Amino acid sequence: MYTGITSGTQAELLAAISDNSNWSGSNSTRQTIPTNPFTVSGSGSNLVINEVYVSHTGTDDTEFIEIFGTPGTSLDGLSIIGVEGDSGSSIGTIDARIDFDSTHTIGENGFFLVGNPTGLANNYGVTPNLNINTNFLENSSSTFALVETSSISGTSVTGSEVVLDTVALTDGGAGDTFFFDAPVIGPDGSFFPAGARRVTDGVDTDTINDWVISDFNLGTENTPTAGSDGDGVGGQPTFKPIYEIQGAGHLSPFDGSGVTTTGIVTAVDTNGFYLQDPTGDGNDATSDGIFVFTGSAPGIEVGDELEVTGTVDEFIPGGATTGNLSITNIVSPTITTLSTGNDVPAATIIGSSGRLAPTEIIISDSELPVNLQTVSGTFNPTVDGIDFYESLEGMLVTVEDAVSVAPTDAFGGFSTFEFFVVPNQGAFATGTNSNGGVTLNDPDLSDGTTFTEIEFNPERVQIDALTDESDLPSISTGTLLGDVTGVVSYSFGNYEVLIDQPLTPQGNIGITTPEITTVVGDSDQLTIASYNVLNLDPNDADGDTDIADGRFELIASQIVNNLATPDIIGLQEIQDNDGSFDPGGSDVISASDTLQLLIDEIVEAGGPQYEFIDNTFIEDDLNGGQPGGNIRVAYLYNPERVDLVPGSVQTILDIPQSEPDNPFTGSRLPLAATFEFNEQEVTVVNNHFSSRGGSDPLFGAIQPPEIGGETERVEQAQANNDFVDSILAENPSANVVVLGDLNGFQFEDYQTVNLAGGPDNPVLNLLTDTLDPLEAYSFIFNGNSQAIDHAFVSDSLVNVAEYDIVHVNVDFADTPERASDHDPVILGLTLPPIVIPGEKIIGTFGNDELDGTGGDDTIKGLVGSDILFGNGGNDTLLGGFGNDTLLGGNDNDSLNGGVGKDSLEGSNGDDTLFGGVGNDTLSGGSGGDLLTGGLGKDTFVYEGVMVGTDIITDFNTNRDLIDLIQIISSFEELEITQNNVGAVISIDGQSLAILQGVIPGQLSADSFIFGDPSVL
Repeated sequence: MYTGITSGTQAELLAAISDNSNWSGSNSTRQTIPTNPFTVSGSGSNLVINEVYVSHTGTDDTEFIEIFGTPGTSLDGLSIIGVEGDSGSSIGTIDARIDFDSTHTIGENGFFLVGNPTGLANNYGVTPNLNINTNFLENSSSTFALVETSSISGTSVTGSEVVLDTVALTDGGAGDTFFFDAPVIGPDGSFFPAGARRVTDGVDTDTINDWVISDFNLGTENTPTAGSDGDGVGGQPTFKPIYEIQGAGHLSPFDGSGVTTTGIVTAVDTNGFYLQDPTGDGNDATSDGIFVFTGSAPGIEVGDELEVTGTVDEFIPGGATTGNLSITNIVSPTITTLSTGNDVPAATIIGSSGRLAPTEIIISDSELPVNLQTVSGTFNPTVDGIDFYESLEGMLVTVEDAVSVAPTDAFGGFSTFEFFVVPNQGAFATGTNSNGGVTLNDPDLSDGTTFTEIEFNPERVQIDALTDESDLPSISTGTLLGDVTGVVSYSFGNYEVLIDQPLTPQGNIGITTPEITTVVGDSDQLTIASYNVLNLDPNDADGDTDIADGRFELIASQIVNNLATPDIIGLQEIQDNDGSFDPGGSDVISASDTLQLLIDEIVEAGGPQYEFIDNTFIEDDLNGGQPGGNIRVAYLYNPERVDLVPGSVQTILDIPQSEPDNPFTGSRLPLAATFEFNEQEVTVVNNHFSSRGGSDPLFGAIQPPEIGGETERVEQAQANNDFVDSILAENPSANVVVLGDLNGFQFEDYQTVNLAGGPDNPVLNLLTDTLDPLEAYSFIFNGNSQAIDHAFVSDSLVNVAEYDIVHVNVDFADTPERASDHDPVILGLTLPPIVIPGEKIIGTFGNDELDGTGGDDTIKGLVGSDILFGNGGNDTLLGGFGNDTLLGGNDNDSLNGGVGKDSLEGSNGDDTLFGGVGNDTLSGGSGGDLLTGGLGKDTFVYEGVMVGTDIITDFNTNRDLIDLIQIISSFEELEITQNNVGAVISIDGQSLAILQGVIPGQLSADSFIFGDPSVL
């Protein structure tokens, strides 16, 4: 019989009852207990943490915390916290917190279970009373405590917490810290313990003797027990229609609760099915559909009417650390078939015939910052794209008359494809480009750009296959698909429509063949390209097969046939000679074989024999990218067109890449080189800035999203700016080009301010800005066309540059035949040769008057304010430094004003006039002349309508003028039309000049000077 105490605290009584010395008799004899009741003193509930399980084999989806106490005790006003204790981490930070409310009560069996519903159901057949996400609990030295919620202050412990119970787990690390005098359990050998459970339920002496270490391998010794209401089920299921379960928000108001609901099956997946209320509540904000998770093939059919009883769970794909939104599920279901063969509910139309998604805002600024894993947010599906698609989660929808805004992506190498679309052939989308995509942009650049100001086109939605058997077609951007019907789900940071029916492309409104650039080199034009060639290497044994897939051949063909063999090519993502193959820490760094193989393929494709410049400044395994690949930037150049200036190849910083102060540690060192073309030097700086990898999803829980690599890119941009400053300090007129994969958008501050210099100190000009903003893209990510490859030029080149992004890759399906995931960019620089043939007449360092002969003369003014007259012959007049006057005379002359405020007059013949640096005046005279003002505010003078039409190559509508004082008196007398070169200026039907690259709408009366010819 029992001979121990019959009064005391619950812990004391339970300890006495479990003590064998308090019992007499034998095991084979019936035992008796006192007839008097036990008297429990102290806390009326004696709530204790009974079991903690935080780390186990596989994905941590079976974590749980079990509370033991008096049946019926409310947990309202209490919280469980997990406190960081690992040395070197933020010791004392509250890493996990679970707040209880009035619906949370100790079950009739004395238990309450907090845990992950999926893992607990699959491994132990248990439904928790309150759900937590996968990987919710910290797997390192931590203290777990049951505390009064009101005593928690902030996100770290303060010592003011009112603690009811506590236990700590340790991995044995030196310097680890624990709190609240918790008994410390572990380590388990040399490892962090899987968890701990009490030797006897509820027995608490506040010592480690109360505890044993749990089984890491999900053994039966681990005993998660849910609080029961007499039927063994955690929580009492109540009937709720699906739209009430979903609610108007990102989190179900019934998360963790047992429910019963009914609906019609609209789609069947391999591990569950989609159930939809056939009538709904008529409220667009509340979804009528939900996913029921069964864990395996559910054995039901589309059209079945079912009653489902289970637990509501907010499942986060990949776990909370991914930043993904949660999907409202019903888990651990009990399914009853009510009828079969029913019509499915009518699909909700996404498009002009139904509901149109917001086109500008993913989430309103007024909500920020917010974590939608923990709160439902301010729900506004008519304004916020993230709320629009949440309001359709689990429902059957039809994307009306869909058009793809991105090509198919064979994600992860699977046989199925995914792609993004907008409805109504893009008629209601913003940012649509001519190739059928949607380009992200900042509509207001007046005050700089913040992340939330960028339009990320929330109207796009991903199309994916419901199962691996539901293959989708391989398509390009701009493919017409008709109506696309499926169920709305969420994965990898995007809402998606999952379809199980074949799709047939119905035409294409976008790009169908790779583009060919119009920027082509000639005797006067230097061409420079930038191309990210996607981890290119010659080793097919390293996991990718660039040679077997024909990528070297395809890139070479593009360089020859689509880029017209640029004179200089800045390459990014060149890997070393053995690629990512790195056995035993391979010391291969050189990319000579990679570059030479590409050159050989270019020759085979009919191109020139390029030479390469490898980046010999990089250090092994410090460059990001694929491990072992030593990704880098490099150059190809055509020695028949340009000369490499000896000693000019360098990186832009003097400190080693391994030094922490080098912003390119873990990224790619820039490579600078100077080339000579037509006796003029151009310095090119090739970059590949840090990746945006690790960014929070745009349609993610963390808003605004944190963007990966942002700090590094700012520092890298500033380093480039400092390098350019050093060049311009020695020669303010130096020709400098900065290009590459900058992993960012043209309107982001690190490009406009840190790299270009900003409005207060502009040193570089972004050529991307010369393009139509909607056509400016070199990359497509998650359905958004975007420019992340760029080229900048110094002031000396801005007026002689043209620019093109050549769409040869990103709009086409992701197949082995696509050369890269980037499009190349190319710029042309008009740098005519300085030719000095025939007789030479050279001035002094004073103010000279120099006359030519009747032959082809070369006249140089040198320094001073000179007057140069060519007379007859095809003369070359070079003003030099000073305010010079150059008069060509008869025949076809070439006039170059040099530096200063010069006056150039071609007179008779087809002349070429180049003002140079300064505010120059240019008059071609009779003949078809080629006029280039150069740097400065230039004036082009016409004294009459003469034979021949001039071409003005660099007319800047913001500063240059056309002087018509001696011809007409008003803007209305002009005829301005457009041809394939630019704006054509005519008077009385006679063309006067063509303004290259200018469109008529850019011209106004402010571009001209008028007079009254009648008084002249």
